[in-house]
Amino acid sequence: MGQFIDGDFLTALLAQSLLQANPGAAILYDVRASRAVADTVERAGGAAYRKRVGHAFFKQRMREEGSLFGGEVSATTTSTTSTAPTPARSRRS
Repeated sequence: MGQFIDGDFLTALLAQSLLQANPGAAILYDVRASRAVADTVERAGGAAYRKRVGHAFFKQRMREEGSLFGGEVSATTTSTTSTAPTPARSRRS
């Protein structure tokens, strides 16, 4: 059986992967996330932006920032590219 991955770490890992093909892209993460998201995004050459929790606020901020990708602690992800990962939801057992 696999291991649970917290939503903020999932966001950091997916952002790191997407930034390899899109250097300098804006990545959004929610205010509940650990500092690992911003640190990973910045180390990978992206721009990290914290955002208010909630899908509606998230989508609006993505448009405002021209973001490539974003993720929430709930493991909900949103992308502006057709090649990005599909939305993920996880539950603790």
